[in-house]
Amino acid sequence: MDQVKDEFDLVVCRHEGGASYMAQAYGRMTGKPGLCMVTRGPGACNALIGVSTAAQESTPMILIIGHVTTSTAGRFPFQEIDPQAVYGSVAKWVGV
Repeated sequence: MDQVKDEFDLVVCRHEGGASYMAQAYGRMTGKPGLCMVTRGPGACNALIGVSTAAQESTPMILIIGHVTTSTAGRFPFQEIDPQAVYGSVAKWVGV
């Protein structure tokens, strides 16, 4: 990330849904992937609307979701979600 940090404009948003729409709009207008980073759980769910729109319009977009530690994954820690289950039907690729 240090090598490419000057290529990104950081925009802080008040809601993950708005942030994902901004990333989707950037991708649609420029043809380059829009990048959005959100927190796990509710943040990831709120961002789903922008990712779904990007999928429907074939817009390049990357969403990075914060996740729980490996040692607590699958043990229902605070605000854990299963990204594959939530995003698997709308995203081209989901990795954990």
